[in-house]
Amino acid sequence: SMLARFQEIFAGAFTACGTYDPKMVTGIDKSVPLLIWHGQLDRTFLVSITRKIHGYLKASGHYVSYIEQADAGHSDCVNIYQKKGFWNWLFEQKRK
Repeated sequence: SMLARFQEIFAGAFTACGTYDPKMVTGIDKSVPLLIWHGQLDRTFLVSITRKIHGYLKASGHYVSYIEQADAGHSDCVNIYQKKGFWNWLFEQKRK
């Protein structure tokens, strides 16, 4: 929701083990690269919802990457910070 509300300040965005308000997702600028990470074992926010949102964003022309970790649950969402290349990806994003 932060990206949809304040997209003029973001060069890129990521979410880890999140949930989504479909009304907010429709307002996201297509030029902002997105990275979505979710664990398959998450019982707090179901991965099936994230799969749907990823599919919607992809079909709508967004630049979106999706990582789904088979052995991760909701409490493992901090794993994204340790993933090889995550910080490089985040800081390589520039406002156009």
